[in-house]
Amino acid sequence: MSVPARPFDSFVIFSVMRSGSNLLERYLAQYDGLACLGELFNPVFIGRKGQTVLFDVSCDTARHNPAALLDAIAAAQPDTVNGLRYFPEHVPEAMQVLLEDPRCAKIILTRDPLSAFVSLSIAQFSDIWLIGSEKDRLPLSVPLSLGAFEVYKAQHKHYFAQIEAGLAATGQAALRIDYTDLGDMTRINDLAMALGAKAPRKTLEASIKRQNPAPLHAKISNYAEVYAALGLPAPETLPEAEPLSQNESQVKWVWPRHYYVCDHRPLAFAPLIENTKQPLTAWLSLVPSELRTGLKLGDVQNWAARNKAAHVISVLHHPLDRLYAAFMNKIFSTAPDAFQKIRSILETRYQIYLPRNAQQIDRETYTVEDQRTAFHQFLLFVAANLAGETDIRQDCSWQTQAALADIFAQIMPITHFLRVEQLDHDIPELERALDIPPIWAGLKTFRHRPFAFDLAEIYTDQTEALARAAFGEDYTRFGFENWRPGYAAFDVSLPSSA
Repeated sequence: MSVPARPFDSFVIFSVMRSGSNLLERYLAQYDGLACLGELFNPVFIGRKGQTVLFDVSCDTARHNPAALLDAIAAAQPDTVNGLRYFPEHVPEAMQVLLEDPRCAKIILTRDPLSAFVSLSIAQFSDIWLIGSEKDRLPLSVPLSLGAFEVYKAQHKHYFAQIEAGLAATGQAALRIDYTDLGDMTRINDLAMALGAKAPRKTLEASIKRQNPAPLHAKISNYAEVYAALGLPAPETLPEAEPLSQNESQVKWVWPRHYYVCDHRPLAFAPLIENTKQPLTAWLSLVPSELRTGLKLGDVQNWAARNKAAHVISVLHHPLDRLYAAFMNKIFSTAPDAFQKIRSILETRYQIYLPRNAQQIDRETYTVEDQRTAFHQFLLFVAANLAGETDIRQDCSWQTQAALADIFAQIMPITHFLRVEQLDHDIPELERALDIPPIWAGLKTFRHRPFAFDLAEIYTDQTEALARAAFGEDYTRFGFENWRPGYAAFDVSLPSSA
C-alpha cells in the first residue's frame, strides 16, 4: 500500500509582532509530523535569539541566500513539515523565495492592528516579550501616539498587500487564521491537519501566557485623548478601569528589573546607559557576593531594608557623548538593531541627509560637513521630542540621565554617580571602602569599533549649544562643562582571562 503524499513540505506563518505567532508556533510544534523552527530570517539570528548557525548555514549566508537555509533544513529533517515565522522586519529576499514555492504552505495570521500596536508598545516599553506564568504578568499601560499608529498601519498594510500579490501571481491560496481563533481547539486542529500533521490532538499545552489581557482602555494611558480619533467607545460608556499611569508602570513594574544587587555586600548598580552595563556587571560578577538582577519591586525593597547604608552606584557620560552615541548607534547606523523607521521619518520630516550604507562611507559624497549638519538636526529633534512636541516615542537611548535617575530614585535612590572617564580611579576607591579585593585593575579594557566620524571631527560651539538645549538638565544637575575629547575614556571591560 502506498503512503499518501503529504500536502506540503514546509510552511510559513506570515504575521506581525504581537499577533500570537509565537503561541501558534508552539501549538503546531506539538503535532506529530510538524516542526517549528522560529524566525529563520531574522536579520540578527536564525530561529532563536542568540543562534547564528543552523544545520551548518550561517546567519550571513541565510541573509544572502535564503534558499540555502531552506534546502539544508529539508535535507536534515525530511520526514517533517518544517515551519517558520516571517515578520516585516525580516530578510526581504526570503519573502520572494517562500512565496514562489508551492510546496510551502502560507499561513496568514492577523490581529486587530490597534490591539497589536498597543501590545507591541507595552513590550517595547517593558522589554518583556514572553511570560510563562500568571505570576509574571505585569499590569502596564502606555501612551498611544496617533501619528506612530498611522505609520504602523500603513507599513503593515503594505506588507500584507505584498503577500496577497505574491499569492495571486502564483495562483496559491493561503490558510488564514486570526488572533481570536488561537483559543479554538477545532481551528488549530483544522490548520495542523491541513499542513500535514499525522493526527489531530485533544489538548494543547500553552507554555506561554497572554501578557496583556486587560481591556484596551486600561492599556492606553491617554485613552481619553485618542478614543474619538480611532472610533473607540467613549470613556463614560466603559466599565470602571484603573489604568496605570506611565510613571506608575515604570516605577512599580519595569524599573526594578534593571537593578543589579549584591546579596552579601551593601552594593547595587543602577545602569542609566546600555553601554556602561557590560564593564560594571563584569566587575560586579567577580565581587565575592551573589549578583542578582531582573528583580521585582518587593525584592528591591527587601534588599534596601537589609542594606540601609548601601552604595547604589551609576555611571554618567557627558551629555554630548551620550547624544552622539544614540545618533550613531540608532539613527546613522543601518544595522539590524538601529531604529530604521525613526531614521526614515527623520529623513523625511527633518530633512536629515544620511548615507544609504553606514558601513561603507565615501567621504567625498558624504562629508564631515554633512555629518555635522545631520547630527545638529538630530539634536533639534531630541529637544523637541523630549519636550513632547513630536509623535515619536521618547526612547531611553536619548532620554536625559537626570530623567532616568529620577525614575530610579522613586524605587531606591542612586547614592554615587561616577563619571565614565574617572572609573579607573573611583572603582578602586570603592573597592577599598567596601573591603573588596582589587578586581577592577585586573579587568581588560576593550574599545568598540570607532564611529565612521569621530565626535571631535564635527564638534563646534554650535554643537555644544544644541546639546545644552536638549540636555540642559544633565549639564546643570551633574555639573558638566563643555565637551572635550577624552570624556568617554572608558568603553568596555571584561575579565582579563577572556
